[in-house]
Amino acid sequence: MPTGLTARIYEGKETSFKDFALLCARQFGALVHMRDEDLNAPITKRKPTSYYLTELEDAKKALEDFKANPPARESLAKEWKEKLEKMKREDAEGNKEASELRLRYFDMLRQVQAWAPPTDEHTNLKKFMIEQLERSIQFDCMIHNNADKFPTMEQYIEDGLSPRHLEKEVEYYQRRWDNEVKHCEEVNKWIEDLIKSL
Repeated sequence: MPTGLTARIYEGKETSFKDFALLCARQFGALVHMRDEDLNAPITKRKPTSYYLTELEDAKKALEDFKANPPARESLAKEWKEKLEKMKREDAEGNKEASELRLRYFDMLRQVQAWAPPTDEHTNLKKFMIEQLERSIQFDCMIHNNADKFPTMEQYIEDGLSPRHLEKEVEYYQRRWDNEVKHCEEVNKWIEDLIKSL
């Protein structure tokens, strides 16, 4: 049975080695930018995504704004209280949901454990069902305590008065943008080398 890549050969349509190689090359990371295009579309070079550049520009602007208008201690204290209260509400809601879910899982687990498989060949099914429930209990029923990990008001204010978090953001997006540009250059060289070799 032919694949999407070998269908033209299977159907007897004229296909050159170059066309087949370029078609197959779309399955490699260098041509991921063409994944949604028609298989007959010509190979194009990759362009850097503007996401990191936009984020970098936004981070630089936020840093400039921060330096021009640093926040007041009072506004940071108010922000801390609001965020902490929101986090406590979210923890409580998450814990309530986890508790209710845990009861449903344990109810089903008791039923599965009480079930007598009709034959020895069904014991693996029972074992599998128990494993699925136990895994789900472990991951879906975790207790939320994010508010306990929230910084103290004083630490939050000190962090909020420092531009360091914004400087780190600028550094991060600058690094990501530089990597994106470099990656596109490498990918485009790979594409050029492929086309030249054909």
